[in-house]
This record gives sequence, structure tokens and C-alpha cells, in this order.
Amino acid sequence: MITLKTGDRISEYILEEPLGKGGFGEVWRARHHLWKDRLVAVKIPLRPEAVQDLTNEGLIQASLDHPGIAQSLGMDAESDPPYFIVEFIEGNSLRVVLDEQEKLPSATVLSILKQLLSVLEYAHERGVIHQDIKPENILVTEDGVVKLTDFGLGQTVTGESLLLSASLRTAGASPGGTIGYIAPEIRDSEGTPDGRADLYSVGILVFELLTGRRPAGGELPSELVGHLPPWCDRVFRGLYTRREARFKDVAAVRAVLPTPPALPNGVSKSAGYPTPEEATEKNTATVPIASATLVAAAEASRILGVSSDQLRSFVGEGKLNPVSVNGMLHYDRIALLQVQENLSSDATPVTPPPVPNSPSPSHGIDVSTQHRVKDLHPQSRIPQPASAGLFVRMIAALIDLVVAFFIARMVIGISGLWPEFSVAFSFLTYGWICHGVTGRTVGKLFMGIRVVTAGGDPVSIARSLIRSLGMVLSILCFGFGYLIIPFTSRKQGWHDYLAETVVVYSRQ
Repeated sequence: MITLKTGDRISEYILEEPLGKGGFGEVWRARHHLWKDRLVAVKIPLRPEAVQDLTNEGLIQASLDHPGIAQSLGMDAESDPPYFIVEFIEGNSLRVVLDEQEKLPSATVLSILKQLLSVLEYAHERGVIHQDIKPENILVTEDGVVKLTDFGLGQTVTGESLLLSASLRTAGASPGGTIGYIAPEIRDSEGTPDGRADLYSVGILVFELLTGRRPAGGELPSELVGHLPPWCDRVFRGLYTRREARFKDVAAVRAVLPTPPALPNGVSKSAGYPTPEEATEKNTATVPIASATLVAAAEASRILGVSSDQLRSFVGEGKLNPVSVNGMLHYDRIALLQVQENLSSDATPVTPPPVPNSPSPSHGIDVSTQHRVKDLHPQSRIPQPASAGLFVRMIAALIDLVVAFFIARMVIGISGLWPEFSVAFSFLTYGWICHGVTGRTVGKLFMGIRVVTAGGDPVSIARSLIRSLGMVLSILCFGFGYLIIPFTSRKQGWHDYLAETVVVYSRQ
């Protein structure tokens, strides 16, 4: 086994300090033996089988020229030891950041997500899928630039076939990647992977950055962290799902992200990952900033009728996005009115104090402007329907059981089948068809509830069939599949988890 130490020379570089070590080998910081200001990172495999991944990474990474991908500087797979040299990046991986901060503000996550999507779009357009998106492989520099690393499992997709770069991976080899982030189609070897596999991993990454842990079941980021902007759940739903229901490409993800604000002259807003001192100045507002309506902090507090401490808490929660105007924090009036409206809808009215005299155009907003504010983000103001509990669902099931009994008597009973089987078969078939066509049965209609997908869409016939079959298992396991309903975040039974459905109260 190779033993590396400080002072060893690899190509033109002198090893200075180990940066990391894993099953593949080691990564060292190194300095050019003549140009002392040139630092690089050197990856050295310590196992023969790791040389293939290293060569694969070098071939793919060298073919990609993007500011979000570490630049390849040299590679020799036949050297002793083999090596791959890339630019040295001052910064930490997202894993280190999460270990230090547990979770990140939504604005920081949005900045990271947009930069990561830019890298993936560039790679996917060139037929390269990364296949190992995770916090350990994403570096953030001190000025907030995101760098995607470790293309060792990257694959080049051409037409209908999958070609590994330089045919480096043996036929029949198990798919690579980290199991907690790998897309189901890669894990289960279902067809040829494409860019959507990376997007699935991005969905898990977004959830972890927002909440501090990976997703489990059908929960959404907003169920674990309060006051998240609407885009967080919207993006997560479209990424963390089956391939056919997933966002088809990066452009589809970008279409649901907030639009960056346009700032007036004299207004500065630094981009990227915030320092702790800047954190309160980096959170994103729930509506785009209207540059002509910026007001100072004192005026913002007056509009909301809150103290300066409460105003800062809104910033920390991601509800407001202050910007710097000549060194002083300012807030957008339209965003402030949106926050006020949201507070009012939560039964916590916030009425601004009366303004002496008549408000001038720069200190007021007319009725037509208020309507425009409401239209900026209509989805953020529409409350999601509440999930139905076990008691209501059991009453609906009893009603449906009576309906199924009469169906069995009129239709199935004449066939001479065992009566209990006839009723059970009728109950499941009746539920399958009704849920797949209208989302509700007679019992659910009577109780004012319906079945929808976890994302709130109508249930298809195929999904309804999966749910009906899951109900059999929920019942046969001593009813345990139903008994877990009160203890889950979205009141889901085991059959709901299986079909990715939720029973909710119908909107009137």
C-alpha cells in the first residue's frame, strides 16, 4: 500500500497537507515546485480498482469547462502512484457547513441551488450525468461560489445507449453513488439513467439543506421548518418523486424558482454564501423586490406595526429581504404588505399605525397596488387543505362498506362466491374505481374528504389501484396500516405511503 507524506513530489507539485481520505484514496493540497503561489489539489488512488474511477473522473471533468466545475490540470493513470490534479478551491463542502450550522436559510439554499442547477444544465447538455450529488461533493468558496466535484461516477449518455467514459467500468457492475441520495431508477437498474437522476439527488439535497436531515416518507420541508417560501415545497415535490413525474430537466426546475430582484442605482447586494455577520442581509423575500418602493427600517417597522427586533426576526425567518442603500438597510414596501397580509390570514392582524396627514406616493399604496401585491404569488396565500384524521376516515369507510355490501348483493352475489369475499372484493374494486375517477367515494363525499396525490394532484387509476392493494396489507397486518394514521405528519396510512397519496378535506 502506498504511503504518502508531506514533501513527496507528484508530477510538478510538492505535497503539503492531506485534505481528505476515503475508500478510493487520498486528496492532498500541493504547491508547484517553482511557482510557489500555485496551489492545487491532488487525488491519489490507493487501490487498483479506484484507478478506473479516477481516470473516468479525469476524462469527464477535463471535457467540461464551467466556473462551477473544478478545472482539471493534469492526470496520469500509469504513474506510480497514479494521480489526478485539479484546481485548489478555498472553502468548505456543504457537509462541513451542515455539520456547523445544522440547516441553512432558504435564501442561501436558493443561491446554492441556482448555481448547482447551472452546472448540471451545462453537463446534461453535453450528455454527462454526475450520479453522485451529495453535500460532500459540493464545495462553497468564501465568496459564495458553488463548485461541483467528484465526477468519478459520471456517465456519458449518447442516444439510447449508456457509454461509460473510455469503457472504464466493467459490464454488470453495480451502480455507484451514495445510497441515501441515489435515484430509484439507478438503484433498481430500471432503464437508462438520464439527467433526471441528478435532479432526484438535488431534491434530497435541498430538503437536507433546509431542514438539517434527509426526507423520510411524504413529508415536506415546510412541515419541519416554519415560514419557508412557497418555492421550497414546490421544488422538492417536483424533484423527490418517480422519474415519470419528476421535473424533466433543469429548465423546468428553474421555471418555478423566484426571479432575482432588479435593484436601483446606488443599491448594492452582494451575492453568494453569507458570513454570519451578513446572514440577516441575505434572506430572500417572498415576493420580488420592487426597486422604486424601498423604505428604511424605521418605516418598515411602522408599516408592519412591529418592533425593530420583530422586524429582524422576519428577516431571519426568510420573510423579508433587506438590501443596502448607501450602507443602510432598506425594505421593499410591496414585500412588507405581503407579510402583513400573510400575518392577517393567520389570525394575527397587523395594522400599521395611522400616518399623520395624507400619505405621499412614496409612503403609501393605493387599492390597485394592493391587488397587484396579491397577484404576485397567489399560491403562497392559498392555504393547503388539512389532512383528514382517522375518525373521519373510519366513518367514511363504514358508509362505503354499506355501499359495497349492496353492490355485492346486486352484482357479485349472484355468482355464488363466498359472501365475505364478495363484499371485500366489491369494497376494494369500488374504492379503486371511485378514487381513480373522482378522488372520492360515497362515504368520502358525505364526510367532505377526498384522496389526492402527495403533491395535491388528482389520483390516477393506476395509483388508485396501488392504494387499494395497499389497503389489503394495511388491514391484514392487524390493522396496523390504519393505526399509524394519527401519528404521521400528513395523516397517512401505510397504503397512502405506498401510493404517495393523502386524504384531505375538500375545498369548498
